[in-house]
Amino acid sequence: MTADPSPQPATDGSTPRDSDALGRELEAMLVEAEETAGRLRAELAAYRARREEEGLHTLQHLEVDRLEEHLRNSRIRWDEVRAFLEEALRELGWGADRSSATATDVTPGSAPGPQAPEPEGSMTDEDPTR
Repeated sequence: MTADPSPQPATDGSTPRDSDALGRELEAMLVEAEETAGRLRAELAAYRARREEEGLHTLQHLEVDRLEEHLRNSRIRWDEVRAFLEEALRELGWGADRSSATATDVTPGSAPGPQAPEPEGSMTDEDPTR
């Protein structure tokens, strides 16, 4: 027994060969639609990145426009630094009589304020017999 070479009609009225062609055509359309969707996603991502970058540039330009204000705010106010240091010295136990000393008034080893105790058995200039 040999197979009948004539196509059998499908239940929807088309032949199997027509059905295969339709399936291939639909599959090709689906592949094309997926490729188009991929390109659109890539374009959308590029657009969003460009918009974000433009927004960042806008913010940067606004900050550059405020540069003079930033410079004014960052200038050192030496009177405030001095007041801070004087307060810190008072808190560390340096009295008001010592806070008026300048860098030229203080020689190495004779700095006013609390001194660290000498280690046991060390030699000092004041007591050579030790």
